[in-house]
Amino acid sequence: MLFAWFLSSSWGHSDPQLKCHSGGAPFHCHGMGMVSYLPHYPDYAEEEEEETANKVMSLPDSMENLTLIRQLNLGYNHLSYLSEEELDSLFISISKIPNLNKLWLSWNDLTTLPESFGNLTRLTELHLEYNQLTSLPESFGNLTRLTILDFIDNQLTTLPESFGNLTRLTKLDLGYVKLSNLPLSIGNLTNLTDFRLSGNQFKTLPESIENLTRITRLDLSSNKLSGLSEEELDSLFNSISRIPNLKTLHLEYNQLTSIPESIGNLTCLTDLKLYDNKLTSLPMSIGNLANLTELDFRKNQITILPESIGNLTRLTKLNLLRNQLTEISESIVNLTLLTELDLSSNHLSELSEKELDSLIKSISKIPNLTELDLSSNQLTTLPESIGNLTNITEL
Repeated sequence: MLFAWFLSSSWGHSDPQLKCHSGGAPFHCHGMGMVSYLPHYPDYAEEEEEETANKVMSLPDSMENLTLIRQLNLGYNHLSYLSEEELDSLFISISKIPNLNKLWLSWNDLTTLPESFGNLTRLTELHLEYNQLTSLPESFGNLTRLTILDFIDNQLTTLPESFGNLTRLTKLDLGYVKLSNLPLSIGNLTNLTDFRLSGNQFKTLPESIENLTRITRLDLSSNKLSGLSEEELDSLFNSISRIPNLKTLHLEYNQLTSIPESIGNLTCLTDLKLYDNKLTSLPMSIGNLANLTELDFRKNQITILPESIGNLTRLTKLNLLRNQLTEISESIVNLTLLTELDLSSNHLSELSEKELDSLIKSISKIPNLTELDLSSNQLTTLPESIGNLTNITEL
């Protein structure tokens, strides 16, 4: 049974013998040009366009006869060259493929979608990443069967209210699309588990965000959070704390210089990414995040850890690479499940011999620690207590 039709430029250019698959059995299809059928679609988002690009401008009416096609890849074509009328005609043709449920339109420099796009009501997965879309038609809300939607790297500044009709979405990537706010209707997407908003300009999230009770992963990396006032930043973290089952939070690459005490409200978090910011200290409330298993603060300017760090007794990985630590709280001995600790590229050379000895003794009391990185600290000597690190396998 044939499942997918590929018309993208990036498939098959490395091997002139393209393969068709039927029920897992491969067939050699010599001379088929850029057309191939596959049961599984690999991810080509990072591949570069080559000279083998197609220039599909339209699809024949007979496409509706291809009743077994489930996936269509039109990535890396030249759809931006089409007139509005031609683009409208193309999507009308696509909508006639009766069992199509996955569509790739990536890397086409599309700036707009016609209202006829709303006819693709059978789609469950849609990829529009790496285009130049500035807006979406109101009819986009007709795609109510979508479960996966990828818009990464477009030029969207707003979303239509009808976006809230996409209530079956489980994964939504709106990374790098120039959004500064979300419609209130976003709160209707109650099946979302993975919500990616990296590379935008968010200052706050709508109150309806608390309706998204199934979100486990939220990505707000590379936004402009450093431009927020203390009050705005506090409000943002309060908004995030309304997501009851959030497990993973990405806040890296935001040039944050401080974190409000309200971060302590995110008590369900298991994984917190705050690397590549400009943090100089951490709030005491960080110790409230007792469910954390991974904490990444690398590439900041932290000079000291709060005593409450010792409350994070479920931590298994703690990354503090490239900070400005001159001392480590003795409460670190409470991190009994910790297996990896990275203290490289800090300022531990400023410790006296006695202080360094005390630090190593504290670290040696962490029973499950197997990986310790103290490199690039300009240490000139190691204390005798280094011999206490009997469980370390990597040093």
